[in-house]
Amino acid sequence: MTFYKLPWLLKKLVLNPILSLITRVPPVEQVFTSTTSLTEAMHERNLFVKAYLGELTSAGVDALLCPAMLLPAPPCGVLGTFFPAVLPYVPWNTMNFPAGIAPITKWSKEDTAAMATYPTDDLAYKMVHSYCKDAEGLPLAVQVVARPYKDEQVLRLMRELEASTPAGV
Repeated sequence: MTFYKLPWLLKKLVLNPILSLITRVPPVEQVFTSTTSLTEAMHERNLFVKAYLGELTSAGVDALLCPAMLLPAPPCGVLGTFFPAVLPYVPWNTMNFPAGIAPITKWSKEDTAAMATYPTDDLAYKMVHSYCKDAEGLPLAVQVVARPYKDEQVLRLMRELEASTPAGV
């Protein structure tokens, strides 16, 4: 919160450019400090959700499968300091879409070997790389997302995923 309380000019001209040198993860642009600004943002969100639902309808999409987390289960205490790990949850929570997590496989030796190809010039990637050490055998999952008030659909799809997942995952 200290970062967000700094003057906007300092953030824009000094801190954001420095952050952009060490990570490609965009900064949070705004923390709402008044009910008026929050109300306006919620109205904009509602307009966005309505348009998004229209796009889903026109494309014939009932549910989505998305990444669950950007890494296997991280060490204790990490998620509070590593915002990118929870980025896959933010849009659906913001739009009040029901979602659930279903394990589908486990981190393997091949996954560990593939970490060698991750970028080394980005702080977020470096952190993911370090958090994935000794991750073999930890579950990997997908996120099932549906339209508002379709919680049962999420649960049904998660059950089907669980039934098709090899035992022990």
